[in-house]
Amino acid sequence: METLLSRKRQSAMESARQGLALCRQWGEAKFDPVYAHVSQATLAKISQTCEDIQFLLHSEADASLKEVYVSILNTFRQIFARVETRGLQGEQSGEPIRVGSSSEKEESGMSFLHPSEISVSWESIIGNEVAKEKIAEALLYPEYLACLSQYDHTLSHFPLPSSTILLYGPPGTGKTMLVKAAAKAFQFPICNVTAADFLSKWLGETEKCIRQLFQALKRTSRCILFMDEVDSIFSVRARADGTNTVESEVGRRVKTEFLICLQELLDSKEFSGYFIAATNLPEEIDPAFLRRFDVRISVDLPSRKARRQFLQVKAPEMSDEDLENLAVKLHGQNYAGMETIWRAAQLRTVREHIQEPTHENTSKKLRPVQLHDIEIAIKQYVAICQ
Repeated sequence: METLLSRKRQSAMESARQGLALCRQWGEAKFDPVYAHVSQATLAKISQTCEDIQFLLHSEADASLKEVYVSILNTFRQIFARVETRGLQGEQSGEPIRVGSSSEKEESGMSFLHPSEISVSWESIIGNEVAKEKIAEALLYPEYLACLSQYDHTLSHFPLPSSTILLYGPPGTGKTMLVKAAAKAFQFPICNVTAADFLSKWLGETEKCIRQLFQALKRTSRCILFMDEVDSIFSVRARADGTNTVESEVGRRVKTEFLICLQELLDSKEFSGYFIAATNLPEEIDPAFLRRFDVRISVDLPSRKARRQFLQVKAPEMSDEDLENLAVKLHGQNYAGMETIWRAAQLRTVREHIQEPTHENTSKKLRPVQLHDIEIAIKQYVAICQ
């Protein structure tokens, strides 16, 4: 993991140097009062340089270097914002093209989440170490291979890495959080897509929305297309017992159009991102859709060690013996359930504080959550779930 990140830093630094050199040659004089006359290749390089500098900024420990990266990044963002708002003029077509305009995003149903807008970090993900390692490997392997191929040309014959990843496992195990944390750590914007983004009651409109979505993704180039609960759309058409599921004509058209557009996107040289899907029911997914995923990662319920680590982060003052006992009692709970239990335990201390018959309770600090608070919260949560 550390070696991959080191290679990623070297690659980002080299790419950033090339981007800075390109912009020095290009210069501010190229800006037109109406349009910025920028080629597609130049615009893509500016965007890539921004992402590389952003990665270097997040991975740099030296405060003085961080200030330099921030200054450079702000300059690049100002340039890129001017190009986005004014549009660009291609070298071949000669016609102005809008890039990242709000109307384009609205038509395609896209909703991008930039890495800087993601609050969850890679280090804050507790447990699921195997899943984290596999996701990091899948996202870093292509750039790692590209970096090595500069020195070893025999690597050009290596098989191309997969750009499709399926996360599966019980609900509440943090599949969505893993994707967000990976996007922040490795500087990928996320396009979160749901069925509501392209389904329409009008005939032919659904297929049109799907095509617009994937056309916009081709122009975006480097991003993560994320779809949660894919089993709700791409459910199996024939079960193992021989029975068929009821599927509407609209459902069949959606599956067919989506699979065609997805394959075109993955085959396109313009797209260098990933398609990541998540499901709680992998056995319910249509085999025609499931076979598109070369990388399938299981995201399991937290282990005893992970449950103990979760409690240790929440209640660092608690003794090792109490942490161990609670970790055993939380067996079978997912991360969402443990978070709910913790909030219920916290509310007990707030409720107790409010009910104290004293005028000084507003200035008095809340007592820390104790063992019996969590034990009561566990019993109440289990009773509700049953």
